[in-house]
Amino acid sequence: MPSNRSLWTRYLLPVGLMQAPQGDLFLHRAMRVDNLDVLRRWMPHYAKVHGVLAGLLTLAMVGAVSLGLPFWLSLLGALANAGELLLFIVFAGLALALRLPVPPSGWR
Repeated sequence: MPSNRSLWTRYLLPVGLMQAPQGDLFLHRAMRVDNLDVLRRWMPHYAKVHGVLAGLLTLAMVGAVSLGLPFWLSLLGALANAGELLLFIVFAGLALALRLPVPPSGWR
């Protein structure tokens, strides 16, 4: 049974999604295609999760500023919010990039 920590890590970050390539050239290609399918499936999930967390942290920061909480507390919240926004931007960009059509191999 996985621990709660590994479940939270798996829910929040794409850890352990892809398989390491092994075997011959054909198996490498098959694993690459499978890894891209897995990423296409799960990247929108990670973008949504971090988008919601960034929104909630933004609301919390607005509340903290309106309540006049100490500066160091607001600074910690702002750093956490910046991290969540960065993760949202990266995962949303990856999700969009994985949805773009792949040009034919002879295309320039």
